[in-house]
Amino acid sequence: MSDVKKKIAFIGSECYPFVKTGGLGDVMFALPKALIKQNCDVRVFLPCYKCIPEKYRDEMKQIGSFEMDLSRDGKQYYVGIKELTMDGVTYLFVDNEDFFSWGKPYTELYDDIPKYCFFSKATLAIMNYLEWIPDVIHCHDWQAGLVPVYVHKLFAGTPVGQAKTVFTIHNLRFQGMCNSEHLLFWSGLSEDVLYDQGAAGDGFNTSNMLKGGLSFADSITTVSNTYAEEIQTAFYGEHLDGHLRYLSHKL
Repeated sequence: MSDVKKKIAFIGSECYPFVKTGGLGDVMFALPKALIKQNCDVRVFLPCYKCIPEKYRDEMKQIGSFEMDLSRDGKQYYVGIKELTMDGVTYLFVDNEDFFSWGKPYTELYDDIPKYCFFSKATLAIMNYLEWIPDVIHCHDWQAGLVPVYVHKLFAGTPVGQAKTVFTIHNLRFQGMCNSEHLLFWSGLSEDVLYDQGAAGDGFNTSNMLKGGLSFADSITTVSNTYAEEIQTAFYGEHLDGHLRYLSHKL
């Protein structure tokens, strides 16, 4: 089996040198490169932000596009796929003017919720479209929180629905919390999904995208063993310590 490359997809909201606001960008850059050296086939999925430096945008190649449903109103959204290979890692940028034409990756949370609902669903649709099905989908922070949910709920009967999911917590403080109606409209998910396995529901009429990712992921990792222990305590748990203790068997 040593000659069979493990396929691993990375899904996150930032990656050096294209866009970086913190440590997440460093991990999304360094870990895929390390896995390439271990004979893995790695592809990194990122939003095609307008703030990505022009020198990288000029190197991207358009490799496909399609229309995708997303929100409950049935509107179809354009999904463009741009590719750039650097240091052996293939980067796939999800292109859409409606969601990624702003000058910086993060704006107001209310506007970021639709953006990352689209991004999460589009990444999985792209894998099916390209017929590149990973063994493992590695999701990072709340912006990719719906990916494990979509894998189990909307993509279960498709090839990508067979992939295993790993969810990494970089900063538990940011959880993608919003009004439930807002998330249900933009995600296209049914209300029962919010409460399946204690998933994304977070109190009365409140939803939590990071909590959804934790609930449906096959495994949860953090940036260190110490942090994994700390976030299961009330002091560091950012109100999710009870849920994390409940999920400790996969943390």
